[in-house]
Amino acid sequence: MKFRLLMMGLFISLVANCSNLQLGEVRILNHRQLSINLGWSQCWNLEGKRAPFNHDAVYLFLKGKQSNTESISLPIASVSLKSTLVSAKLKSIGVIFETETQDTALRFTAIIDLVTPLSQGSWEISAYAIEMVYIPEGSFWMGDSLSNNTLGGKNSSLLLVDGNPKPIFQMGDTNALSNNNTSGFSSFYLMKQEVSQASYTDFLNSISKEEAEVLAPSILNLSIADSRRNRCFITKVKGKYGTDANQNGILNEWNDGGSIACNWLTNKQLLAYLSWAGLRPFTELEFEKACRGSLKPKAKEFAWGTQYATDGNTITQLGTAVEKVSEIGNDSSGLTNHALLAGNLYLEGPLRSGFALSITSNRVTAGAGYYGNADLSGNLWEQCLKVNINTTLPLGNGTTNYTTEWGTGKDYIPRGGAWLSLVFNILGYGFRDLAISDRFYIDYDLNEPRGTIGGRGAL
Repeated sequence: MKFRLLMMGLFISLVANCSNLQLGEVRILNHRQLSINLGWSQCWNLEGKRAPFNHDAVYLFLKGKQSNTESISLPIASVSLKSTLVSAKLKSIGVIFETETQDTALRFTAIIDLVTPLSQGSWEISAYAIEMVYIPEGSFWMGDSLSNNTLGGKNSSLLLVDGNPKPIFQMGDTNALSNNNTSGFSSFYLMKQEVSQASYTDFLNSISKEEAEVLAPSILNLSIADSRRNRCFITKVKGKYGTDANQNGILNEWNDGGSIACNWLTNKQLLAYLSWAGLRPFTELEFEKACRGSLKPKAKEFAWGTQYATDGNTITQLGTAVEKVSEIGNDSSGLTNHALLAGNLYLEGPLRSGFALSITSNRVTAGAGYYGNADLSGNLWEQCLKVNINTTLPLGNGTTNYTTEWGTGKDYIPRGGAWLSLVFNILGYGFRDLAISDRFYIDYDLNEPRGTIGGRGAL
């Protein structure tokens, strides 16, 4: 039996601390078993120690193809580890790795048994890994009583989501939008960062040419030197997708913008990506929980728990995996990517996901949510299932054909603001799109591509 290995999908993720995930050597041991080496630095686990009492995780999944065939998912049946510091559990089509340690550089080997043995012939095996944040089961507050179309109890009161069905109202409405707010109370995993442009090109290269033509972002390949960063740097060279921000015709170089959050994603494109990865979309309630945790709301607060924002506007290490800005946040003003006052210069496009995070940052200075997810306020809008859609959200099946239970673009709402969102550090100002509970764009069609729209998924 002959096999050929192809390593793809190295996703670098920087959240909570400056974490670093690396996929190393992959070997086929026999027709059913693979060996994969992983490196994981600055991972963390706060369970039983201090708030927010959670941990990060790595979700890994596999694809494979033979000559002249399309890639297929290779579901995982079991995993054994040569490490006492890491645990593994099956999830969706892949596996979740978690650690018992804090801020430690880990190197470990996973022995993976496949559900279906590899047939005889030459194979290309692609391994993909995405960093996740575990959000534990528990009560949380929704709404802030003042934001546009905020959710909550009757008469715009704050509402505690405690796992029991309760009517949910939109500000100013006399009829409830929903009578079931259990969504979000249960534990779930949420991507640490928004889908990056490199991640999306891995997706495009894995699916059929016909699917990729339909699912490729509509605005491609603008120079990174252009102040209008509101374009994807994704392009296609000799039938392969990749990023080429420096426009020299060589894909996926160190400064080609692969780590920049992927914009121009329609709802259909995002859901196809999530299904392919074995993930699922997340809901409005899960968004508010990820931002606020168990803390009581403040009026018009942002994801980092304060009512003030600092705009990141001066880029350093342009287009690289460590792209950042020279501005810094402080203990009351979170660093994010948003628009300044009319007439002032600002970045016209997204930055690298997690650009505000460093090894010394905290929730506020990093502009992160309560549990450690980056860019929930600013950079790109999140696509969240509306609260009035009471449905189970099954996980993706490893193909681009997502389940009908996920709905369509009209069932989703953009939350959290983006690089074009004006933010005045004045609570009386009407538009504060970055605010956790703001729902101004309740009627926006998320199947219309826009340079401010991105997304992420949950497990």
